[in-house]
Amino acid sequence: DRISEIIEPDRVLYAIGQGALGIECRHDDNDTIRMLSVLNHEPTVVCCVAERAFLRRIEGGCSIPNAVHTEYNGTGLTVNGILLNLDGSRYVKDQIENSNLTVSMTTPIPSFLVSQTDDDLLLADDDTQPHGINLKRKRADSNGDDTLLPQPKTTASISSPPTTVETSPLLRHFAHVCCVNINETILENAELCGTNLAVKLMQMGAGSILEEIRQNVPIIPMQQ
Repeated sequence: DRISEIIEPDRVLYAIGQGALGIECRHDDNDTIRMLSVLNHEPTVVCCVAERAFLRRIEGGCSIPNAVHTEYNGTGLTVNGILLNLDGSRYVKDQIENSNLTVSMTTPIPSFLVSQTDDDLLLADDDTQPHGINLKRKRADSNGDDTLLPQPKTTASISSPPTTVETSPLLRHFAHVCCVNINETILENAELCGTNLAVKLMQMGAGSILEEIRQNVPIIPMQQ
């Protein structure tokens, strides 16, 4: 009886990762990551991965007005996002939906979206590969696609004694979040949803809004 109005989520969105708690550890500390993963709450993780991917691609942070509203029902994910200028007189807003995150993206993606080989979705140094392989990015002139090619190993000097270094492959990260107890396909699709939402907003004019903001305040990007 004290409630005078119910504000719908599409009217008041929230900040990226609002209310979520996270624990940091070294990205190559696989034992600690596995130990911490038992604490993961899957719906929260999936939403946060999508939201962080959106923020990373939109190049946002605490210096610009941006917000999201994410819903995950255990299978499908819907991400609403908005970017505004400083006084709210201009904004772009849209949503991305994936009805089944458990299905790998094997069908063609609409042209306004990015592919799974987009630069932002390729992990730096390819975190899924053993340290012993040096992968470099090579851009093909024909179609602009990025491919990762193993580089030839250097030949050790004759005078150098043979050494063997035991290395473990890094666990895969999604928007800098690592969860070994959650289906990777779900996390991959969640990351793709957030990235594609940012792409849609950029195509709707988010770039000019960001440029307007940059002329007034310095933008501090999201901590990697």
